[in-house]
Amino acid sequence: MNPPKRTATAWKQVTQGLTVVVLWCALWLITPRIPYVGKVLHGILTVYGLGQVGIGVLGFFLGVFNQGWKGMKQSAKLLLGNLVYDEHSWIKGVLQGLLRHTWEMPQTLIGHAYSQFRNAFGGVTTIAWLGGDTFVIKENSRHENGISLGNYLNINLWETIQGNFEAYAKQEPLLLHEFGHSFDSRLFGWLYLFVIGIPSLYSAMGKGNHSVFWTEKRANRKVSRYATKNLAVNWKDFEDQYPTA
Repeated sequence: MNPPKRTATAWKQVTQGLTVVVLWCALWLITPRIPYVGKVLHGILTVYGLGQVGIGVLGFFLGVFNQGWKGMKQSAKLLLGNLVYDEHSWIKGVLQGLLRHTWEMPQTLIGHAYSQFRNAFGGVTTIAWLGGDTFVIKENSRHENGISLGNYLNINLWETIQGNFEAYAKQEPLLLHEFGHSFDSRLFGWLYLFVIGIPSLYSAMGKGNHSVFWTEKRANRKVSRYATKNLAVNWKDFEDQYPTA
């Protein structure tokens, strides 16, 4: 039997997801009536919705073909990640969902596609949700790094995750750091890949200290505030490796 807290959280996320679906569908129906730009907006929403479903279906079949039952189950969990939002606040979670499927469309779609691709070809060992984001993880990897695309956080870890994921994440600053980038995804929206994503990737591929690059320190500042309030994390424990200033 699930603990009462976990059950309550699950129901909160279910109602959040259903609310976002209803509101997004209402938006899809209303946009054609908006003067001048309505048809364009309606077309963008239609392509996005079909794209998300198509990516999920393709990922499902590729997952089954290449990875069997595990690939199928993880593919379904990745698709469901589109409808999982922050469990710490119902209203903020719904707003997060609306932003994710409108303002953050490009990185949400690309993040889902990339995650399904990794899963289909054996690049994922664990999928977990925290704060509305989907952590797509390969454990026991030869490298330790990550890339954040909307709410899909693709991460490689040297070690194996032990115990409860939230408890583990509180002690693993790389997971929290990648989570921090998702806050800027919500802020910059369609500009995120250009303002944050590409500069961060360029820095990571360079020879300097990537951890002190401005996009990385910015992500640390964002998540340190959230983690302190909602996860009882003291960011001072990670400051040397993941600086905020």
